[in-house]
Amino acid sequence: MQAPSVILTAKEILDIGLKLARCSEGRINRAKRSTNVGRFKDHCGCNQFVAAHIFEDLQTTPIESARLDRNKMSITYCLQALYFVYVYEVEKRREPIFDLSPKTMRKWVWYYVKKIQALKHQKIVWPPSFPASDIWVVSVDCADCPIEEIEHPIYSQDKDLFSFKINGAGLRYEYGVDLFSSRVIWMNGPFKPGVYNDNQIFDLKGLRNQLESVGKKALGDKIYNGHPDQCSTFNAVDSEAVRTFKARVQMRHEQFNNYVKEFGCLNTPFRHKPDEVEKHKICFEAVTVICQHRMEHGEPLFDLMAGF
Repeated sequence: MQAPSVILTAKEILDIGLKLARCSEGRINRAKRSTNVGRFKDHCGCNQFVAAHIFEDLQTTPIESARLDRNKMSITYCLQALYFVYVYEVEKRREPIFDLSPKTMRKWVWYYVKKIQALKHQKIVWPPSFPASDIWVVSVDCADCPIEEIEHPIYSQDKDLFSFKINGAGLRYEYGVDLFSSRVIWMNGPFKPGVYNDNQIFDLKGLRNQLESVGKKALGDKIYNGHPDQCSTFNAVDSEAVRTFKARVQMRHEQFNNYVKEFGCLNTPFRHKPDEVEKHKICFEAVTVICQHRMEHGEPLFDLMAGF
């Protein structure tokens, strides 16, 4: 692992981010620190400490596809990429903010978003082992994200893309969150929600086999019924303690889903064409990496065992 070439403190990144968001020196100085941190997060989807760790990881990662070219290291462009996935403004609205041509913005935003996405090989990994005493090790659920309709050769809408969860065209992704640490250990997709429901993705797309290979189980809601050896769901014979535990698992997984849904590129119809599906996957995985950094640096998921 190489040493970072550009070393910036969180305070320096905070100042750069606020000025990038067109906050004047006077406005910055008059505000409380908590207000300035809130302003930064409202534009970048994370605080300055998380942004600092992301920028450092992009320089030091052993993942070649994620590591920044030494001639292309720019915290300004990195923050613009964070702004893009979080606020998801159209180019015409970003142009006066960043004072760059659409072509230049497009070039650097996608360069950095792809680099952040590539950190998934370092940040979103299946553990080499689990504690022998643990039977349940991961919570599983799918998230549907809206997209603009993709042109169909015959019909005005593609029924395979229709999601009942969002009542429109979308793409479906599967998440697995470690039960006893704030870490995503499984990410899969995208899938067409009109073709695969959550249970079919679990059964056919890898996670069930992965759990079977290590002799462990997931916890999920009732749509995952039918795989008792790989996934436990709510049932009538659960004790009160087990019911409470399973309910807390669902709430904890939803807490992570809420982190992801804060990002504009995933909670509003994704508009980038052509290659809409591929670009959406890039953004989705980059957002997951950002959320993983957030959980590691100040925003962990709540402790499942608290109170037991």
